[in-house]
Parts: sequence; structure tokens; C-alpha cells
Amino acid sequence: MRRNPRELLLTDVERRTALHDSIGLAGVDADAVGALASVSRRASYAPDRVLVHAGEPRTSVQILLSGDLQVMRAGRVWPHALVRPYVDLFWLARDSMPLEVKTTNGAEVLELPVEALEEILEEHFSTSLAFMRLLATNLLTTPRWAATTPMRAKVSGARLTDRLAALQEGLPFARGHVDALMQLEEEAAELQLDDGSALWPAGEPVRSLVVPLRGAANVAASDELAGIGGIELLAGAARMTPLEASRPWSALRITEASLIDVLEDHHALTRDLIAMLAASLIRGIEPPR
Repeated sequence: MRRNPRELLLTDVERRTALHDSIGLAGVDADAVGALASVSRRASYAPDRVLVHAGEPRTSVQILLSGDLQVMRAGRVWPHALVRPYVDLFWLARDSMPLEVKTTNGAEVLELPVEALEEILEEHFSTSLAFMRLLATNLLTTPRWAATTPMRAKVSGARLTDRLAALQEGLPFARGHVDALMQLEEEAAELQLDDGSALWPAGEPVRSLVVPLRGAANVAASDELAGIGGIELLAGAARMTPLEASRPWSALRITEASLIDVLEDHHALTRDLIAMLAASLIRGIEPPR
């Protein structure tokens, strides 16, 4: 007797292939992919079925294998549902708005429990880093990154408390993570720019981010989540805009290696950064009301 295809289990190789193809997480190590595959299960849904009901707590996220899915967020169709290369953009953002996921013609999906996904992010840093790089790369394509705007530093002194205050201001995802901020401050180097001088030109490879201490500079017009140049650093992109001082200016420089070390040491900090990146991307591509 021939079995219904909906009852067939995916092999481990098929699960890993589906995860790679659907998520596109470059750099995720084999152990992390194996962990993701081990918690996943295949599910088939008949036409006109609701997979996730609006207002209910999210217990799983879905990766589309075949068929169609429609995402409704706060009563509006989300147009990017079938092209987003994430496990779930709204879960990553800790988005609390009502979300409904349904299928019109039927769908075959790979489902992953949210609780297990959070554990995998904590236990496998390569997965967290891949999400950060993927989100940052997509953030750079949103319109807000196209111009420069003046930025003034709000900290006037150079004491330890001033430097920590500057880091909290320049790295909003790190607020409340005192140990991580202390580690970043210890590894940061202070730099000085004269009026009109440039720290870097557009097109230069990104090896560090900077957090302003005193003075003013022209930077990318964006809601900076990771200092000046931090999103480009996470995305592995070249400098999109130059950094020029409009008056004598000083800042803390944090190298890529130092930032990655701190993120790997502090999972809660890393998860807050992922959530902020995902929320910022949602704002950047959200359909008009």
C-alpha cells in the first residue's frame, strides 16, 4: 500500500538541506545545523488552514517547503513573507503585534519550536552571528542608509563613567549589560579628529566601529544600533559613507574582534542586538498603513 506523502518523515539530510536553502545562514557550523534539524518536524496543512492564530502565543515558526503561506500582521498582509531568508523575522524581533499565518492552497512546512530555537541561539554562537550578519546586510538596503546627517556627542568628560555613558548611548543594545560594557570600554582605544579631518573614506573595508565621546561628525543617517559603522561591520560591507569631523571630535574605537568576543561571551547582549536589528528591519520594510 502506498503511503500518503504527508505522513513521510524527512531524513536528517533533507532537513539540513531545507534549512540551508530556506534560511541561507552562511557560516553556521555543522553542530548548529544539526541542532536545528533535530528539533524540526515536517507538517502539511490543507488549503484554507490557519497555522498561527492572531493573538495566540508563538510556540513555533514555520519554514515553507512547498505550497503557499500568507502572513497577516496587525490585520495587514505582510508582502515579504515568502522572500525573507530568516527563520522568522518577527520572532527574532520579539515582535508582540498580533500575527496570523495561513495557507490558501495548502502548504508543507518545517516547524521549529520557539523555545528550542532560543536555546540553540544561546548554545551555538555561529547561529546568532549568522542572524546578525544577515539582518545587518538587509538593513543596509533600506532607504534610511542613503544619506549623512550631523551627530553630536552628548558626553563631555573622559572619565570611566563618561566613557561607559558614551557606550550606552552609542550602543543601545548594550544598555543594562554592565559587564559587557566594562569589557568593551577596556578594549576600546580613544581617537582624536581635528575639524574637517576624515577618519575613513567611503568604500574602505570595515574593521571597527566608533562611539562618539566629544564633538560632532557627519555619519550615516540611520537609527544607529551599533555605534558609527557598526551595521556595516556586522554585514561585512565596505564603508557606505565617509566619516568626517565637523569640529574637533573624539571617539572610542572598537575593533571587530573585540566586539565579536564580547558578543560571544554575553548571550543576553547578543540576543538584544539581534532583536533590535530585526525590529529596525521591520520598520524599514513595513508596508504603509
